[in-house]
Amino acid sequence: MIIEPMKNGDSSKTTKLTKLKVTRDLLIGADTEEVRQAYRLVDLDYHEALEAGLTITCEVLGLRFEEDGALSSLKHAGGRDMWIYRVMEAIEVLRANQEVLS
Repeated sequence: MIIEPMKNGDSSKTTKLTKLKVTRDLLIGADTEEVRQAYRLVDLDYHEALEAGLTITCEVLGLRFEEDGALSSLKHAGGRDMWIYRVMEAIEVLRANQEVLS
């Protein structure tokens, strides 16, 4: 997903917020092209956009997805029903799908 800089300068927070909004819209079933146009994006890849938004969600909640064992630690701690576990699991699935498509 490529986010065009805003005319008055794009801050990191604005970029993250846009990525989260794009992720939300894609998750509720909005058409990829409509989302791209709505946020004036140069390009929009569905899987990359979802991963970007879900990764930001993990960052905001203080979880580093790349940390070894984070997902399995949550699983063994009974966190399987936690929303963040499902988010992290979704990121793994998206990454696996990207590798298959490449």
